[in-house]
Amino acid sequence: MNAKLEKTYREKTTEELELIVADSKTYVEKARQVAVALLEERKQAAEELLAHQQKAAKQNPVLVANSVGLQDSEDEVSVFEELDAPTLYSVSAIVGFSFFFSSIHGSFLMASNFRKLHQPKMAKRVLLFGFLYVLICIVVDNLLNLSVWFDLIWNVLGSMVLISYFWNKHIGKEQMYEAKAVWSPLLISVAILVGISLLNYYYDFLIQLF
Repeated sequence: MNAKLEKTYREKTTEELELIVADSKTYVEKARQVAVALLEERKQAAEELLAHQQKAAKQNPVLVANSVGLQDSEDEVSVFEELDAPTLYSVSAIVGFSFFFSSIHGSFLMASNFRKLHQPKMAKRVLLFGFLYVLICIVVDNLLNLSVWFDLIWNVLGSMVLISYFWNKHIGKEQMYEAKAVWSPLLISVAILVGISLLNYYYDFLIQLF
């Protein structure tokens, strides 16, 4: 069984796994096999639990009744937790920030998603990628004296890495989430862009002043 796929699918509800098994057009055979294996595992666990409760019922009916009631309560809580999808910056937001600003901006959004999903190591890795990638692009631009249009090409390539590798591999295409508003990072990015533009415009004046 694919370990990473199994880890992702274990977080899904039984209903979601059944949908994956039934949808042969969207999901490959390996993914559907993992879903089938997990469904069988859950079915076996449920049967073992039921057998244990039936055996215990003969020994202490009152205690079993209380434990069943507690189990039902915990199941209700777990169902609500599964339906409570995380709030993440969307794929389109990450691509848009990477294209119109730079890959480091998209990296910050992706790092925020990883922290939300309790993956601090991946958050650090994606930030490191963003800084190194932008630094390499700046060095290449200066060495080859490339036009400003190449910056857009770098941004497109950077966004492709963020989505195809960091999102698809470490978050998962099937990850359910609620799209997070981008107003705060947008205002910060615009402020940084305006600040850099003003600094470049008044650079000579500032040099003479100091």
